[in-house]
Amino acid sequence: MEEEIEFGNFEYFPGGVPTGEYFAQKLWILKAIIRRNEKELDFQDLCYMGAMSYFEAFFKDLFAASLNISPSLSKNISDKDNNKNARRNHSPDIDRDIDIMPGFLLSDKKDFGTADKVNKIYSDTLGITPFGPQEKEYFDRAKSIRNLIVHHGGIYNTKYRPERFTKEINEKYKLFYRSVSISHKDNYILIDNMASLARRTVVDVKNVIEKHAEENGIHLDKDRRDVLDLLAICSTEEEFYKINEPPED
Repeated sequence: MEEEIEFGNFEYFPGGVPTGEYFAQKLWILKAIIRRNEKELDFQDLCYMGAMSYFEAFFKDLFAASLNISPSLSKNISDKDNNKNARRNHSPDIDRDIDIMPGFLLSDKKDFGTADKVNKIYSDTLGITPFGPQEKEYFDRAKSIRNLIVHHGGIYNTKYRPERFTKEINEKYKLFYRSVSISHKDNYILIDNMASLARRTVVDVKNVIEKHAEENGIHLDKDRRDVLDLLAICSTEEEFYKINEPPED
């Protein structure tokens, strides 16, 4: 008979690790790889793709954790994606009670692949929009670069930017011939922008949960208050970069 593992407060988080801390750890690893391979462009491409993947996962995991901590927030989700429908569409053998921990299954039904999609999901359910106009513009371009590398080997084509296929665009990017070039500086900028947005978002989500509880007379027991503190790990620049600083060689 297998020994049952007790996760305690960490069971609210995907992977059993506080979302902000997990994301910081992944960026820490990427920055270490970038730093040690600054001249290797192939490594930079891989790190860029990795960072974008972890960034998308961060928003999915944070959304899941927020609904696990405060299940009543799921009432804002449309009927087609609600708890009842999620239970119907998943195996009854799943080891989580969706009424107690709805975030895991409900987040699986969402697409967090673009800034617009993240903003809509978070706005509809939590009343916040993580991406401001400038952040959206930056990360939309980052997503285009990521897709270019993943789906087209990095070679510029008509799908890279939303502009029409014109002579000027062709001359600028040399479509179908030139490849995107990611430098270590590009990756450092990308990671810094991700870290800044992630730190702010975990604080916003924590505030939403606390405000929702107060306005609706919901008692947050000690466990959930402790979980909220875990949720906000790495919510300040000092905390984030303490865990996210690459080690010396």
